[in-house]
Amino acid sequence: MAKSQKYHEFYEDPELDMDAAFHTRYAHAYVGFYVLAVVWLALLGAVYTWQHELVRSEVGRMRSAQTQVSALNQQLTAINAGAAPQAQPAANISTATWKSYCDVVHGQCFKYPADWQLSVTPNLTDQASHMVVTSPGNTMRLTYTNPDQQGSFWAQFRWQVAADVPGAPDLKIIGGYFLNGSASYQPMYAVVNVAAIAGHTPNAASPLMLQSAPRFADASGRAITFALKSSSANLTTTVRADAWFLTPDGQTALAIMQTLLAKK
Repeated sequence: MAKSQKYHEFYEDPELDMDAAFHTRYAHAYVGFYVLAVVWLALLGAVYTWQHELVRSEVGRMRSAQTQVSALNQQLTAINAGAAPQAQPAANISTATWKSYCDVVHGQCFKYPADWQLSVTPNLTDQASHMVVTSPGNTMRLTYTNPDQQGSFWAQFRWQVAADVPGAPDLKIIGGYFLNGSASYQPMYAVVNVAAIAGHTPNAASPLMLQSAPRFADASGRAITFALKSSSANLTTTVRADAWFLTPDGQTALAIMQTLLAKK
């Protein structure tokens, strides 16, 4: 009996030794697997979050595009019905951060978006400066100048948008394009004296005869051109040209035109 107890005291189970050695040998493998699993789950979560934000961004863009398409459809419906398109109030566009330009000779001032590029030819006489402001991407071009009376000609102008110049009841902003037989139309806004459109109605069967460099007379009787044109080359139909006035570019253009102010 004593011999049996002694035997058990010193007996070592080889299977237990093998299990301990196995776990010791492969423990690092299990740890590595768990680490990889955690990293994979973290990456999966990051990808999900990125995809979710991307989808939200695309949904926002789609809604914005749908809004623009809806506005254009309304424009096309109005055109097909023979009604004159109405420009949205330019007051919806904030001009608080825009830059200002003032003609030191004639005293006319206006504002334009801060990211537009200004180019001015200095005054050499008592005439107004020749000034051009272009939008990013050169999609629109604003001109302020004292036009050469001999360098202008009369042409048919189809106009369908009219707006007031705040504080100047004798002036009017008209929007339209010249009918010069070209392959494309160039929508534009211009400030004219109210007398220039007296007796004419927008979208009339008989176009308005207008000088190719539209102008208005200031308080001193000097002629000044203040006009903004679209540089788009794909407006190959009157429908597309008419629709431009309800686009973001068209609305920005109207907001610029309505900032014209005679400095007191």
